[in-house]
Amino acid sequence: MEVPNDWYELDRRAVNAINEQGAIVQDVAGISDDTPQTRNLIKANSSEKDPGAILSINIDAPASLSPEDFTGMTNEVLAQSSGELREGFESMARAGGFSFTKFYGAHLDKFGEYPAVVIEYQRTGIVKPGDFVVQINQIAMKGKTVRLTMSYRIADAFIWKARMARIRKSLALHEAP
Repeated sequence: MEVPNDWYELDRRAVNAINEQGAIVQDVAGISDDTPQTRNLIKANSSEKDPGAILSINIDAPASLSPEDFTGMTNEVLAQSSGELREGFESMARAGGFSFTKFYGAHLDKFGEYPAVVIEYQRTGIVKPGDFVVQINQIAMKGKTVRLTMSYRIADAFIWKARMARIRKSLALHEAP
């Protein structure tokens, strides 16, 4: 994956603190954490002090979403469950101290040969004012789920929207031999 070389990659301590905060938010929101063990590969911000764009890649192993889960899955089926998804994100936003402002929905996609669910929504900024667009890509692979999460400040979309699309497009996934 092409992460812009001018971005700031968070060190392991910062990533651990963010992950711990996420676990606390889930607990406060009443959302059980029954997902498999998650390992963060990278978490990076467009700037150290004022990130207008953020990305992370995590791997759930064993898989939280498998290729078999896509059997019979359609965009219509996802649309029917969008109310549940929205409620979960709204609950997490409240517990995390920001507002969930818009739910764009979920749709099916592919990363190479691998099926994926893409969830998009809008939330308020946490550090500075301004809403962010968030895109979560959950990619089902054999024995693991790759989750690419990207967000950017809407006011800076002219800078970040195309860059984030390019980063997403550059993600190349391969099964380990």
